[in-house]
Amino acid sequence: MKNKNHFRFKAKSIPAIIVPAVLLGVVGMTVALSRDGSVMMNQFNVAAYKTLYTEDFEAPTNWITCQTIDKTLTVTNDSSSSGPVSVRVRLEEQWLDSSDREMPLVSANSGLTMALINYTENSGWVKDGLYYYYENDLAPGETTTSLISGVTLNCDANLDYDSGADKAYAGKRYNLKMVAQTVEAEHKDAKSDLHDMIASKAKRCDPDWSRGSKVDDNPNISNCNGVNEYTEKGQTVSYFRGEVPDNYVIWADFCWKMVRTTYSGGVKLAYYGTPTNVNGTQQCPNEFNRPVISGSYTVYHGTYSSNMFPINYYDQDHSGEYTYADLGYMHGEKVYGEKHDIENVPYTFSSNVIRDGDTYTLDISEGHSISGIFEDIRSDIYDGYFYFCTNARTSCDASEIGYYIGYYTPYLNYFKYYPLGGYDNIDELKEASYQNTYDSIAKTVIETWFVNSGLDDRENELEDAIFCNDRTLTTTHLSSPSLDCPLKRDAFTKSDTANGNGSLGYKVGLLTADEYTMAGMRNAYYDTTYLAGGGYDWTMTPNASSQQRTDYHVVGTSYMFTRAIANDISSFRPSVSLKAGAKVGIKGEGTAQNPYIVEF
Repeated sequence: MKNKNHFRFKAKSIPAIIVPAVLLGVVGMTVALSRDGSVMMNQFNVAAYKTLYTEDFEAPTNWITCQTIDKTLTVTNDSSSSGPVSVRVRLEEQWLDSSDREMPLVSANSGLTMALINYTENSGWVKDGLYYYYENDLAPGETTTSLISGVTLNCDANLDYDSGADKAYAGKRYNLKMVAQTVEAEHKDAKSDLHDMIASKAKRCDPDWSRGSKVDDNPNISNCNGVNEYTEKGQTVSYFRGEVPDNYVIWADFCWKMVRTTYSGGVKLAYYGTPTNVNGTQQCPNEFNRPVISGSYTVYHGTYSSNMFPINYYDQDHSGEYTYADLGYMHGEKVYGEKHDIENVPYTFSSNVIRDGDTYTLDISEGHSISGIFEDIRSDIYDGYFYFCTNARTSCDASEIGYYIGYYTPYLNYFKYYPLGGYDNIDELKEASYQNTYDSIAKTVIETWFVNSGLDDRENELEDAIFCNDRTLTTTHLSSPSLDCPLKRDAFTKSDTANGNGSLGYKVGLLTADEYTMAGMRNAYYDTTYLAGGGYDWTMTPNASSQQRTDYHVVGTSYMFTRAIANDISSFRPSVSLKAGAKVGIKGEGTAQNPYIVEF
């Protein structure tokens, strides 16, 4: 005989389990429901008493401390099919005030859990994450034992209107909702392809990138938030955007946030901390704190032994100076600026220089040069006439050819330049600086953490994804993001030399500014995305370079900006990319409390 509180319904009325969708909605079952087929809200009313106990209690809807209201919650397989089903349920609790605003389950004043659910002992239900799973499969017509026997208003609660620590709950309502889900028993151990699962959620949407993860000052208004489609190397990929509650995974005993799929069928992840064990279930942090990446790195302005570092190394003899090499996740030769004392003689500055061995000749053809006393022509130099000879002539040897970079100081009567000797032109000097010869601090720290964390033992589960260190400085990352890396030189991979440079030591890097932009970050305040966290993180993306300053994109708590790499420090949030074929079981939901567990 079924419980009198039960009403019959078909499984299609049950909220769909996230994975795998094709297995759901094929069985019938019976749970506690309202007559319209929605899940029943079992409501208990707390009496508005001034004292804890009263002899005047009469109404059965009035709930007093230490009183238990009996309640059974069972599930029946009412399927017309012949196969058994596997069942799980989730309990959701709410305290609501008179305006239906949600109140905390735990009293802020007393620290008491106000409503105590009495679970049935030896009931055959087992908790895993947010769900209770029934140990036995249900044949058609079978009913589970009851998960609970009732709910008790905490005996220690004090609801007294005058002095009660918990008086805020007097006269308020407690709701208990059970959400039941089923899957055919033969599929209860099924795994879903993680890439395909994400792709199945994606929609076509064109965000207003300038607005971040919102379209006006109301953060609750969506600007294509959710899972959207984009392109990488001509292939359709899917990316997460805005506040996303269900993209947590645990891989290799660490928590990660899913960022996007890749053109090769992988799933790119961002590090999100270490899971904790709560009642036998692994859970991830609700908010991201700085990753525990430690080490000791000495640069010109100090030794760092925390989790915040400069992004690149500096020479002790060149403190505060910048080079093109500073743009690199790896870098080549560092050519620092030098001073040139100005003489009161005519100088020639040219837009081009011609090299013949150790002799450099300025291009003085029409429209390619300007000449005159430096004070008279310096405002015109920025029109592109940067090459000059320190001997103030139009021809000079390798020790005298320079490329003007500004920083003019009239009081000291000098300017700065890059010595060009040995290079044909400034572009060749830049390319020498961009050679992937020496590791940055970022690369050293991240790869050291990767090995120390034992992730190198699981590297076979990662794809050799591209981590783009775009040094062209032409991409408008905050207004038109791209997932394609313009130059193979800047496309960091470990072994893939067909699509990348093969310069990584391990399959780990940083997210790009473009990927943060797609997630909902922008160059403004108060955007909330799933990648937000306390503090600052370096991205993989440089912004600009000159003798005065070299900037990288940095992500703050809720916005993106740039900072100079010489004097500023930030954290590193490692990123990896799961190879194609990564799977998750049906028990996870992708939430912090019930993350997906990655398997291969």
